[in-house]
Amino acid sequence: MSHNKDFEKAKVGPIIDDMGQPVNVDPRNSK
Repeated sequence: MSHNKDFEKAKVGPIIDDMGQPVNVDPRNSK
């Protein structure tokens, strides 16, 4: 269930990538 919690937090907060950098929620930018 923890994964679900992280997903919820990601939707309401800034998205952080593997490098710890905030990334835009743009489908064209998703890796």
